[in-house]
Amino acid sequence: MRLRALFVVMAVLQTAVCVTAVIGGLHVGTALFYALEGLTLLSLLSLIFFYRRLIRPLDSLARGLDMLRGQDRTTRLRHVGQPDVDNISDTFNELLDTLKAGRVQYEERTRFVDLLITAAPIGVVILDYDGRVTLTNPAARRLVPDDTLLRQIIDSLAVGATVDRLTDGGATLRCSCHTFIDCGVEHRFYLVEDITNSVAAAERAAYEKVIRIISHEVNNTVAGIGAAIDAALPALGDPDAAADVAEVLTSCAVRTDSLARFINRFAEVVRIPDPQRMPMGLRDFTARNAPFLQSLGVASGVRVVIEPAEINPEVNIDAPLLGQALVNIVKNAVESASCRGGAIVTVAIDRRDGHPVIEVTDNGPGIDPDKARRLFTPFYTDKVGGQGIGLTFVRDVVRRHGATCRLVTGTDGLTRFTIVF
Repeated sequence: MRLRALFVVMAVLQTAVCVTAVIGGLHVGTALFYALEGLTLLSLLSLIFFYRRLIRPLDSLARGLDMLRGQDRTTRLRHVGQPDVDNISDTFNELLDTLKAGRVQYEERTRFVDLLITAAPIGVVILDYDGRVTLTNPAARRLVPDDTLLRQIIDSLAVGATVDRLTDGGATLRCSCHTFIDCGVEHRFYLVEDITNSVAAAERAAYEKVIRIISHEVNNTVAGIGAAIDAALPALGDPDAAADVAEVLTSCAVRTDSLARFINRFAEVVRIPDPQRMPMGLRDFTARNAPFLQSLGVASGVRVVIEPAEINPEVNIDAPLLGQALVNIVKNAVESASCRGGAIVTVAIDRRDGHPVIEVTDNGPGIDPDKARRLFTPFYTDKVGGQGIGLTFVRDVVRRHGATCRLVTGTDGLTRFTIVF
């Protein structure tokens, strides 16, 4: 029974008792009658007082609870003149204001998320607790119009997983599974993105890089062979120079064979080939490439010197692949040193801190440290008509041999490219 009903029952009983006492006082005496009348009036006043001070405030709070239960956040409780109850009413009204503001913010964000999902170019599929599809945005319906394929994607993905799927139309879809919490329950949702253009662009970029690298290496070798042949032609009629001509031609044949194997392996894997490493002495390696390396400086008047080495440290290398990298290093050094008289490039073998070293030194104008770092960035070059892949190729080859490289101009003015195995 509510407090209002209890109060009414109490008031009726109390009034009945007082009225009965007044009626009985009519037969007793005038003084007692007036006393009973006064008591009755006092009882009625007390009932009115308690109703105003207790029942009405409680009824007001009860109506507030009814409003809260009915999600009525526009009506507010009024003051009843009782400080304690008025404080409760103020707190209640502030709570309603906070709930209203939170509800408005929630609805605005929900509306924004709905609009975002609808307009998103990425497909969004949301499941309910039982795994049924509850929302599929337009992008998802466009990317995956087949319900069977959509169900296959849903069933094949675990939470946090990402897979790429090819459609019958040749498109590549990247699908991923995630979760969110709604009303304390975890729901799965799936993102579907068309990456066909991105994959095609990446493939095209990779093909272009491969073609540039092959073109770069072919041009280097062809230019070197041409320079070597030009140097050997005047000596063809000289019997005393027959041995030198044979050495130059042999070196050209070695370079041609190495380039052919390099390109064939490139064509097999469409990337810089993994080194097929075998034990070989670095002195033997440089001696094998010496005639061709020396021919690189003939056209520009740069002397390429292969310094005699007293040591022949053995390392595991892919001789054709590392030889191609060494051609790039010496060619760059020749181009750098060719701008001044008395240009010289040296190739030396050494051992530092127990590690075998190949060092190519030139006396060109030197390289700024910041520029030296940027030269290893793919496609960066400061040469007119350059492709910016020579040193990138060298760095990749050196790394694939488990070695490190460094390009720096020292305080003596000499520029050194050092490979440490």
